[in-house]
Amino acid sequence: MGTFVNKMSLSDKELGEIVSSLKLLQNKETQLMQRERKLKDELKEHDSVVRQLEKVNGGRKCLRMISGKVLEKTAALVLVEMQESKALIGKSVEIINTQLDEVREEIKQLAGKYGLFEKLGIRGVN
Repeated sequence: MGTFVNKMSLSDKELGEIVSSLKLLQNKETQLMQRERKLKDELKEHDSVVRQLEKVNGGRKCLRMISGKVLEKTAALVLVEMQESKALIGKSVEIINTQLDEVREEIKQLAGKYGLFEKLGIRGVN
């Protein structure tokens, strides 16, 4: 448990800075969670396309739109591209999860330092 600092020992300026820091961290956490959700949706879409392409003859013509341009490729080539893209998205999700853990730890450390969990009656957060 962090050092408990009584609210009375904090000036209004210090309390404002703490609240501001917490809000910034919470905003960062929200942005990361939104990005994670978006990437997970993309991962599901890629997974669906990969499963469908695995059932198709690899020599079959396939259209793929990239940056607003339609390209004609073989299903086998698009399958490889989609698998590589899916792997990159998966790695991005892992990175974001690591960043989320770090931000959440910062929030816990800051809140614990000033005894905010105790003041709010939140137990079991260490």
